[in-house]
Amino acid sequence: MSEAIANHPDQSVPVQLLDAYAGMAECYGALRVAGEGLILEFQGRDGFLHVFKGGVKETVIPWSEVVDLKLKKGWFVTRLLLTVRSIKWLAGVPGANGCQVRMKVERRNRLLARQVAFAVNLRLCERELRLVSAGSAP
Repeated sequence: MSEAIANHPDQSVPVQLLDAYAGMAECYGALRVAGEGLILEFQGRDGFLHVFKGGVKETVIPWSEVVDLKLKKGWFVTRLLLTVRSIKWLAGVPGANGCQVRMKVERRNRLLARQVAFAVNLRLCERELRLVSAGSAP
């Protein structure tokens, strides 16, 4: 495990889940890097009255199931695109499309998003190197 990740086990970035409930609701939360995997916490509220609908939900995705986390930085919008191996890991996540979920990141949190994406991809590369050095394919 790299020192950068070991010293920051709770790196996280605030996110907005896109396409939640076909645009009828807004979902805000955080994507966090943890020892066991990625943790996506979110809370939804309706798009009209902006009243929270229930409690905070949490999805833990083990490192073995994470395929990729891409940072897509545009002129006006920054997004994270999380891809997992199986649909079951995103089953309760609003706005998830198959094995992927898109998350919007506010401009002020771009650096955090970049750090989280770097930490995740570093962890994934380390996993691949361990598999190659052990002589097995992913």
